[in-house]
Amino acid sequence: PKLVNKFLDSILQKVLPNMLCPAVDAVLTLVNQKFTTLISPSSVGTAGSIQYALLSAPVTSEDFIELDLNTTVLQEAGDLIDLPADPSALISPPPKMDSATQLVLSVHLLSA
Repeated sequence: PKLVNKFLDSILQKVLPNMLCPAVDAVLTLVNQKFTTLISPSSVGTAGSIQYALLSAPVTSEDFIELDLNTTVLQEAGDLIDLPADPSALISPPPKMDSATQLVLSVHLLSA
């Protein structure tokens, strides 16, 4: 067993990084493309545009990715719509359901 362990350890240290690095690189490239689209201003027609920024690092688990976003709402002329701080901040989101996307929005964002 010691000889086999040494052999496997040697082989895995040589082969595994070359196999995993392209896969990890592909996943990170895809995630970066999605975030670039997410943080670009999105037009909402003649009403103006909305832009998102990450407030903190994404929280990931085996089942979900949680993003804490700051939203900037601009009028068509480019003037910033000041959103009041949400006094009724959600203490905990609703339970996560299988195969569902959940989006929690501020009342102030929807009224802007």
